Amino acid sequence: MESERLLRLPETEGQMGKKRSALYQDISDGVFTPGIPLSTSKNGRAAAVAWPHSEVQAIIRARIAGKTEDELKALVRELVAKRQSAELVAA
Repeated sequence: MESERLLRLPETEGQMGKKRSALYQDISDGVFTPGIPLSTSKNGRAAAVAWPHSEVQAIIRARIAGKTEDELKALVRELVAKRQSAELVAA
């Protein structure tokens, strides 16, 4: 089984063909998964984030397939739920 790869913001931007502001708007709109915090700053906010390669690819495939915004939102909810269930297994 291939291990999961994490993509930092510049690579995620390149994969998605969008800049930071557009990616974060997609997250706000629920059509892109939130990043995974890799480190935190002194104020407790995420200082560095990354996205699982498989999630980015799943969203790209859905967009290519012409999925609607509601279908993309459902996919994002499913991907986030899988993350959370994986956290429970790893704990």
